[in-house]
Amino acid sequence: MKWPSNRNIIWFVGISGFTVILDQLTKNWMLDLIFLPHRQLVLSPFLNLTPVWNSGISFGLFRNQQVVGQLVIPVLALFVVLWLFFYVI
Repeated sequence: MKWPSNRNIIWFVGISGFTVILDQLTKNWMLDLIFLPHRQLVLSPFLNLTPVWNSGISFGLFRNQQVVGQLVIPVLALFVVLWLFFYVI
């Protein structure tokens, strides 16, 4: 395992931070746009944005398994990020 260069660390942290901030801003924007008040946005005859809540992961996976959704998957994601940080960069 090699330690990444300072330049790579700065790029990694900068791009990651920008992505997280942009993700949160667009989520809040869409929640305000669609949920307040609750409505459906018709973008075209075949594309509508309808607000729904999904308590699980994609398509409701692990909806009834709180430990998997709240502990196992975030820990797995952390290991993937650390692997990318130390072995790929």
